[in-house]
Amino acid sequence: MNEIKAENAALRKEISAKEVPGGSQEPGTSGLKDVKTLRDVVDEIASDVKCIEAHVTAEKADQPSKDSADLPPWASHHLISKDFRHYIPRFTEEGILNVGDIDLLEDEIPMFTSIPSEADNDSEDSLLVLKDADLLYQENGRIHHTKDYDHMRRKHKLLILRRGVEFGVDFTFNRPYVKGTDSIKFVFTLEGRRTAEYSHDMSFSLDPAIGVVEMKDEKPTKWLSDWNSYFNNINESTISVQLKTPPKCSIGRWIMKLEVRSQKSKYSRWYQFSRPVYFIFNPWWSEDGAFYSREEHLDEYVLAQTGTIYVGRGDNNYGGYNIVPKTAPIKWAYEQFAPDILECALYLFTHNCPRDKPLTVIERGDVIKVARRLSSVINFDSKDSDGVLWARWNGNHDDGEPPNYWNGSKEILQQYYRTKMNHPSRVAAVKYGQCWVFAAVMTTICRALGIPARPVTNFASAHEKLENGYTFSVDEFVDKQGHDFNTNVNHKFDEIWNYHVWCEAWMQREDIGDLFNGWQVVDSMPQEFCESIYPMGPAPVKACRRGHIDLGYDVNCLFSQVNSDVIQFQWLGPKKHKFLKVVSKKRIGKYLCTKDLNSHKPEDITDTYKTKEGNYLKDFLMMDHDEWSFDERQSMQNALVLAGLPFNRSNLREKDQEVIFKMAMPEAVIGSVFKYEIVIKNKNPTVQHSGSVWIKVYSAPIYYRRKCLTNFKLDFIVEPGSETRLPGSVEYDQYKKFVMQDGNMQVRYFAVVNNTEITHSNIGHFSFSKLRMTINILDTRLYLTRNFTAMVTIENPLPVPLVDGMFSIHAPGCSRIQKKLPLQGPVPAGTTASVNFELKPLMPGKIDIIANFHSNSENIMTNDGIDVEIMEVEPEIDIQP
Repeated sequence: MNEIKAENAALRKEISAKEVPGGSQEPGTSGLKDVKTLRDVVDEIASDVKCIEAHVTAEKADQPSKDSADLPPWASHHLISKDFRHYIPRFTEEGILNVGDIDLLEDEIPMFTSIPSEADNDSEDSLLVLKDADLLYQENGRIHHTKDYDHMRRKHKLLILRRGVEFGVDFTFNRPYVKGTDSIKFVFTLEGRRTAEYSHDMSFSLDPAIGVVEMKDEKPTKWLSDWNSYFNNINESTISVQLKTPPKCSIGRWIMKLEVRSQKSKYSRWYQFSRPVYFIFNPWWSEDGAFYSREEHLDEYVLAQTGTIYVGRGDNNYGGYNIVPKTAPIKWAYEQFAPDILECALYLFTHNCPRDKPLTVIERGDVIKVARRLSSVINFDSKDSDGVLWARWNGNHDDGEPPNYWNGSKEILQQYYRTKMNHPSRVAAVKYGQCWVFAAVMTTICRALGIPARPVTNFASAHEKLENGYTFSVDEFVDKQGHDFNTNVNHKFDEIWNYHVWCEAWMQREDIGDLFNGWQVVDSMPQEFCESIYPMGPAPVKACRRGHIDLGYDVNCLFSQVNSDVIQFQWLGPKKHKFLKVVSKKRIGKYLCTKDLNSHKPEDITDTYKTKEGNYLKDFLMMDHDEWSFDERQSMQNALVLAGLPFNRSNLREKDQEVIFKMAMPEAVIGSVFKYEIVIKNKNPTVQHSGSVWIKVYSAPIYYRRKCLTNFKLDFIVEPGSETRLPGSVEYDQYKKFVMQDGNMQVRYFAVVNNTEITHSNIGHFSFSKLRMTINILDTRLYLTRNFTAMVTIENPLPVPLVDGMFSIHAPGCSRIQKKLPLQGPVPAGTTASVNFELKPLMPGKIDIIANFHSNSENIMTNDGIDVEIMEVEPEIDIQP
């Protein structure tokens, strides 16, 4: 510690007058105050070191030490390290340090330090002396697929490795290594463990937080399940070694120490590396819990920094079951390799969460336990101040950003993590998000930790109220006149969401059986609109398909969301109702999709969650089949029996009606007239039918936040064997104040046919097409580290001018010259406006550029992106004389 103080004093003297330029802020930090001078930073570090020194001294004396809250937040989890200076924060309370000045501070930090021991007084001087070490960042990064992490691309790199794969390190000593005389041992300690928990004399450890590795002369023919190492090459005084972690190594930062011994000395010499080594999950390795066998898919599910999330509606009409799905894509920047993202991911599952007990060391190596914890700590509620993201559905986002503002995870996670590091007790939740934002942030965290992940959208997603228990049915209530009753009271009834987005993470399920290996649903969004918020998952998708709701991990919740029946009751009063009919067994879970591996188009994965109704008997038994397939109904029956509800709903099928109702809603861009039609078809060739339809048009799909825009009744007559159409429309002036930025509308209708028992009710969801936005590259060829110019253009389809508007740009792999781009002035109706921006590519290959546009005054937004190719070297031009 005295050495640290002396070096800090010298460093203060050297840079006392140097200040960080106020304009050199890192991306995602707009709005922060001017940063501190480096002198202030160094003074704070010196004070922090003094605090840590007292803490460590108390621990060595086995005395009660100060609470970790008294320690500087950047050091509270790193007490295992002797040299704390490598934890100099990259940001301060007032702002972000200039990267060049961070390097100036880190230049003073040696790669390793010698731990004082009696060997220093050994007159024989026979022990090896470590002179240099090379952690082979480039080679290890390529083999471990970690070269793109910010840690691996800095001037002062930090080694990130995937567990279970060999990694190499080169050491240079003061003399050649002599086999049989010299020996080398490594000790890896999970950061945060006390030094008293291991002894320098041990040759192995039963503690999973300590890895003791004795160097072998040759590569073993069979790897042990523990830590392993061997000499790869010896070249005079430089030796190359290979090391390997156990398959269930805990995820996190590990401190590496090196011991050298000699038969000619009774002492040993120890060296501690100043910077930690990171170990994360390894989906490329068959023994890892996150193993994914199709390696070519990992370019998307682990390494891809951008993707597409689908919202909108699953089809144009819930009454028409064969309509091509209509979705609205949102381009998203995951940026899992960006600064502070991996640090934030590790913090989320290692810190003490008020809601749950801390994960044990063994659990930190279990992908199932880690995923479960992450699903809990991503969301915020009033009882847990540690959540990353704050959910809100009521449209009031004045004290934060609306959910549609976000088009990347980096800004959210960096804002949360940096607030938490500077103010550990402060609520750091970022405002605000909804389901697709939660799913995207969860996908980023999983990919950063090495867990294959992707967002999945379930269109027509059921939401049963927990107070009613899971019955795998959405119960709709009508009054004595047949009118919809659910909307006449508060939101205590079951609901059907237009769509819901969650995250799928890939993992092996040793706990419940290999049958359920594969994709698991991990939903980090609050599952209830109240203070009772709980995590969901990892729920096996295969278990959902088979109706195995008894496996735990909220498979019952998942099954309910994708496979519930819709049942109609007549409301007779509180806890009094009468069953009327099963309205639909095909409305819920209409369409589930995710981004296709090879394009930005949606991939239909509905079959992985549920079997197609009506296909089993036809395809497999080759005989006439009923509307309800044996396979699909068996899945439902399994769920009902396991839930203690042995009720065979296949007997409650609707009668074949001779008057059929459907709904049609043509495409429309926001700003235009919203039009729809109720189509009534009379299948009876001889009898005329008449009746009435009650129609309500709402501004949004979720019950308690929607606004009824129009409510009216229409009478109809339909001739034998023909059809009639009842048109309706809503003008822009009627809906512009109430349609949220997702552009969703909802049409509900209830129909009665006179002199019959025929009634029909249905819900149609509609999403306006997005505003047209384009991104054009103005340079013909793009080269590494050379700025290029792009232009983003928005078209105003509204009947009124766009008086405000802001573009936001994400481009993983580039340094952004300017992130937020305001419109230069009002955009008249029916015209376009463009803004130019510059980017500097930092890596070769394909990069994605994503742009968002939002206008607060008109409450609209849109999103788009393009791929561009960056060439590594500009070709030389041979000019002939």
